[in-house]
Amino acid sequence: MFDEFTSVVDRDVAKCCSSALAKTLRKRGGTQFVAVSCHFDILEWLQPDWSYDVAAARFEWRQRRRRPEVPLAVHRVGREAWSLFRGHHYLSADIHRAARCYAAFWNDKAVAFVATLPNPGIKRAYREHRLVVLPDYQGVGIGNAMSEFIANVYVSQGLKYFSCTSHPGLIHHRAKSLLWRNQRLPTSKIAKASKSGFGGGTRCGSLTATFEFLGRRPE
Repeated sequence: MFDEFTSVVDRDVAKCCSSALAKTLRKRGGTQFVAVSCHFDILEWLQPDWSYDVAAARFEWRQRRRRPEVPLAVHRVGREAWSLFRGHHYLSADIHRAARCYAAFWNDKAVAFVATLPNPGIKRAYREHRLVVLPDYQGVGIGNAMSEFIANVYVSQGLKYFSCTSHPGLIHHRAKSLLWRNQRLPTSKIAKASKSGFGGGTRCGSLTATFEFLGRRPE
């Protein structure tokens, strides 16, 4: 049992934490979790099997529903915005001085950041340089949504767009998505080479995969 669940955090953070926790608990299976809270705004995000309203003395079995959407506003920003996100990048706090920078805002709070660069060796092509979601807002798909929104902006202008990443979550999502085409997925050969600092690994020895964004199909 978790008493005062989400009572001392920002309400948008509370929603993200609730959704991420619910997803983790259902993946594990067999784990019971009881949240005691005075906040009703987390119900649609936590998606509990049942709820009890003490004030109304009402018990309710619930059917699992799709959680609410996260409304994001994306804007072009200056490189100085990177200072808010740099400490949370999984590989590097560096950013190229020629990077184009974008930030996503939820209820006027900056929650995610993407930077792009021209892709060397390919005409009219760009690549994802940095992608960061602040820790409090991770677990609800903001990173993939932000990445694909920016990618689609470039592709809709007739440009090619690529991303090379070693983040397991991004690789897993893009390998299954129809929006991305893998140019190179990690293999055992790359894994062996990366241990010695060569081949498909990054400078820290992580495996990388490269994807090209194909664009969203018209509905």
